[in-house]
Amino acid sequence: MKITRRQLRRIICEALPSHLQKHFRKDGSSIHEPEWEDVTPDGYGPDNMPKLKLADLVRAVDYEGDGRGGDFKPIVGKQIGTVIEIDEDPDYPTQYTVLFPDGTTIMDDLGPPGEERFELINEGNSTDPRGLKALLASLNVKGRDFGPVANSLALAYYDSEGSPQDMKDEVEHHSGGLPTSTDGEWIDWPIETYQEIWNLYKKAERSYKSPQSRGPRF
Repeated sequence: MKITRRQLRRIICEALPSHLQKHFRKDGSSIHEPEWEDVTPDGYGPDNMPKLKLADLVRAVDYEGDGRGGDFKPIVGKQIGTVIEIDEDPDYPTQYTVLFPDGTTIMDDLGPPGEERFELINEGNSTDPRGLKALLASLNVKGRDFGPVANSLALAYYDSEGSPQDMKDEVEHHSGGLPTSTDGEWIDWPIETYQEIWNLYKKAERSYKSPQSRGPRF
């Protein structure tokens, strides 16, 4: 025999002592409205949390203590990953899945301010670094041809802190070869051009802010 939730509530209510039955209706539901107390710590609320977007470039951040109760120091990973999936739930912190060039992925939330688990390198919908779009346009790489070239340059630079030669190898060889915006013309730039591009990435990297150290754990 099946019992509905309402019937179950009535059975439970009738089994209660008389001084407790007054708190319930005939159908077994409580006469009291639920009372909720917000116990969210400062800095953990949804309005205080930063957010990432799909295609953002990030580094993973871990924290290491000295084993003597001192401050935890942020350890920023060398690989640059791409945010490929976002899992939003109103009851839990937003989870981000990040894909790294070596094929590994991690899923985690951002963490509260001062304890960030990801370091934002560049926003996915922005030109990175500053000046790159203008420089590539002067080299006849523009419009829809810009993205693949920029992605190859970023991969070479961030994956292993690549040199100008690494950038050249990635764009002209490892990628299978990339075209300029002129039909039938393939990129074949001198190393001096890649040095100029590398300088833009290095200048942008110096402006990136690392997460602050977190406080001691007890």
